[in-house]
This record gives sequence, C-alpha cells and structure tokens, in this order.
Amino acid sequence: MREYIRYEFHKQKNIKFIGIIGAAVLIFYIVMGMTGAMPRYADWDAKWFLTHSEKREAEKSRLHGTVDEAYAANWEKRYKSYIDAHRLDDETIAKKIKKNIKKKERKGLTAPEILYDIRYNNCVVSEEDFNSSEMFVLMEEYEMIQYAKEPLAIFDSMDAYAPALAEDYKKCVEKNIRNIELVAGYHCGWDVMISINSQLPYTLAIVLALLFCALFAAERETGMRPLLRISRRGRKAVVTAKLLYACGASAILYLVFQLAALAATAAVYGLEGADCTVYGPLYLCPYGFTYGQYYLLQCAVGLFGTFAFTLLMGALSSLLKSRVSLMAGLGLILATASPFADFFNVEPAFQTLDKIKALMPTQIMGAFNTFQIYQGYEAGGHVIRLPLMTALAAAGWIALCLAVIYRREG
Repeated sequence: MREYIRYEFHKQKNIKFIGIIGAAVLIFYIVMGMTGAMPRYADWDAKWFLTHSEKREAEKSRLHGTVDEAYAANWEKRYKSYIDAHRLDDETIAKKIKKNIKKKERKGLTAPEILYDIRYNNCVVSEEDFNSSEMFVLMEEYEMIQYAKEPLAIFDSMDAYAPALAEDYKKCVEKNIRNIELVAGYHCGWDVMISINSQLPYTLAIVLALLFCALFAAERETGMRPLLRISRRGRKAVVTAKLLYACGASAILYLVFQLAALAATAAVYGLEGADCTVYGPLYLCPYGFTYGQYYLLQCAVGLFGTFAFTLLMGALSSLLKSRVSLMAGLGLILATASPFADFFNVEPAFQTLDKIKALMPTQIMGAFNTFQIYQGYEAGGHVIRLPLMTALAAAGWIALCLAVIYRREG
C-alpha cells in the first residue's frame, strides 16, 4: 500500500507547478481574508486596524470576564465616565431629543433624565462621539449584559421562521444559553479566523481541483488502466491507495492553510479571547460556544468538507476526462462557494435554494454559516438543525463519491 501511495505522489508531473500555485493561493487566502472577508463584517481590515490606534485601543480595552453583576457595575461606571467627558449642554440635548425621538416617545424627556440612558446616547453626545470606537465597544458590552439577563430577548428575528423552526429555535436557546455563564472580552483575532475560513472554497478548493482532476482519468487517458487491473494486489488496492493519498494530501494542505492563517492573525490582531462567548452586534451564537470551541468545530466540519470535495473531484475524474473534470470542479466552486452573508449578519430564514447550497461540499469546507445563527430544515413536522444536517450532508457526499469511484474503478 505504501508503494502505491508513494507512486501517486511521484506520478504528479506538474507537482512543482502546482506547489507554486498553491503557495501563491495560500498568500492570497490570507491577504483576502484580512482585506476582503473582515471588512464585510467590521468595515475595517488589517491595514486600517494597524494604522488607527483609537480603534485598536478601544477594541483591546474591552472588559474581559464573566458577565455578572460586577461586570455590569464596572460597565456602568465606564459608561458614565464617557458621558461625563463628552456630554453636550442641556439646551443642545433638548434640541436633539426633539430631532431624533418621535413626538409620542419624547414626551416628558429631559436632559438629566436621559443623560445615562444608553437608549438615548445619540442625543447626549455629538455625532462624532456617538460613532467613536469607544462608544461602539460600550454599546456591545451593554448588549452582552442584556443577553445575560434574558437570552431570548435578543432573538427578535424569530418571526422570519416557520412556526416549527421558531419553536425549535427557542428550545435551542433555552438549552444552550440559559444556564451558561457568558464571557465577554477582546476577540478580534478569532472573528478574523472564522471569517478567513469563508475564503477556503475560493483558495484551497482550487488547489485540490488542480491536484485531483486527473486522479483516475490519467490512467484511462494513457492506457494504463488495464495494467492496473491485473496488479498483484488487485485494482481495489490501487483505488484505496489513491484515495488515501488524496485525502492525506488534502488534510495536510488544510492544516497548512489553518496554521498559516493563525500565524498571520496572531501577528496582526492577537489570539486573545478564545474563552469569550461568540457574540457581535445584536447577535449571540444560539449554541453558546466560546470562540475557541467555535473555531475547532468549524475546522472539524471544514476538514470533512475538504474530504468531500476531494472525493468529488476523484469521482469526476473517474467519469470525465481530466480537463473536463477540472472545469466541472471550478464551475462548482464559482456556483456554490460564496458565503451567504457577512459574519454575524446571516439572513435568519434561508430560501430553498440557499438551504440546498448550504449542503454543498464547498460550503461545508468553509463551514462559515454552520454555527453562526440558528437554521433548520423542516420535513414532516420534524426539524433537523443546520449543524446536524451539515454532518449528514458531508457523510452523504463522501459515501456517494466512494460508491461512484469503487463502482467505476474497483
């Protein structure tokens, strides 16, 4: 078996060329992640983050710890201090109340009354101070305090779901968030890593398509297939060796991409906050994962998605000529690889086509939408949540591709 696997590696005529392409794609993957994926989520990229000390310092000054009464008291102290330092005079506040708040809602509101009420912070400070990085962090910390008080209160998008899904959504939140201690703090590096992985289908998948488009087609095109059928260990042993080689190579490449991204992210943003609960503006992960748990689960799902895509390329190479299978693989990437939406901003109710797309190998490889929000598939009164459906889809793709390959080649 080792000889067969070694043969598969040495058989790659264009391995140096593919290696150069792979290195270029790896660099592109990291650069695109930090300059392309992150702005979709946060409106800033690595260069902006490094050159704007106000934003960087505000982010890193986030309170880190369990969101409890002490955390809330500490936040209130910091918020009052910020308002005291930046508040407008009473006359200007009164004018902004009249301008920004509806007539029915502003009845009886006065400057002293709303001064420390965060719901009216756009009335008590200037527009510049309202949009400052420090205020943004204070508002997110306030939201986290509200999440800790009542997790269900923030899920105001449940109306977008079918009744069965909305009910299961509530059960999911009650089970996973109600009784855990939420942890807040600086976590930019992990936001970046999760976002960067959304680019895997446009980078790693292309390298895999180049590597494995001729996995089985090469012997057929060179006339070697009949000779392999009469090999000492039989054709199935050769097929198994090819698949072990392909899956082993794809796993190594996946690990290289992850380690490179982790190193770059650690250098730019740092990797603090792995113990923080995954959260964002008006958002809390319904499964209650910390960033460390989220990232590890994303990688586990992504690795199986990588295997599924690798085996799909193998199945295509068994059915088609190498060039045609390459074009088919690239076409699949273009058609299905794009993320559904920004990180922490996924539409709560996917359309039917989106639900199909979410189960394609390219989407499973990136695992970008799998755990962000609640999503489910309803059939016959039964609900299957997206993480379980993703696992079933990955297993289904792997089983289907293996069946095609062994039937054609075994």
